[in-house]
Amino acid sequence: AYTGTVNVYSRWINPTAANLPFIIPGDLRGVGTNGAENILETYGMVGAELEDASGNSLKIATGKKASISFPLPASLQASAPATIQLWHFDDATARWKENGTATKTGSTYIAQVDKFSFWNVDVGSINFINLDYTLINATTNSPLVSTSTKIKRANGNYGYGITNNAGFVSGLVPRNEALVLEVISACNTVIYSQNIGSFSNSISLGNINVTLPSNEYITFN
Repeated sequence: AYTGTVNVYSRWINPTAANLPFIIPGDLRGVGTNGAENILETYGMVGAELEDASGNSLKIATGKKASISFPLPASLQASAPATIQLWHFDDATARWKENGTATKTGSTYIAQVDKFSFWNVDVGSINFINLDYTLINATTNSPLVSTSTKIKRANGNYGYGITNNAGFVSGLVPRNEALVLEVISACNTVIYSQNIGSFSNSISLGNINVTLPSNEYITFN
């Protein structure tokens, strides 16, 4: 039991932020209560930690819970379900784990939690396939290395990937949905876009040639 000053450190993560993949822990993959892997459609995240005046970590007492709220951006309010799955981030597995539900109250989700961590309100889905492709510089015929690429759904939600040293990227995408593939430059602008899907089974798109805009890149030796 603790009595005294409590310092609260918290941050809300906007689910519509343009740089969302770079400010969240892990990615939008979760493990449901049945053990199945899900891809997650997020409606917001909150990270929170409690410390005493000396900087020691504090925990919620056994058997007690705290209320946590997630503001809903205006663009997501119409599609937000009345009750949504609640997930917390597991550092050991780098996956979100399903842990209860949150209820929509006006333009906010409210949940009861038994610990402080990163919490996430998401719609989870096991209806997905694996997609991979390789990005190639159309001018030099060399792989586009460490390049950001985005897969967008019709409702505006998206997932990110970053190519490896061979220009290759692989990840989970929704099954039987029309999607848009985008390549993002280091200046955070879309330099390539292509409609893809829908796919009923896992698929490889092979090489995708991308012409880099000359005004965004320089070559130096």
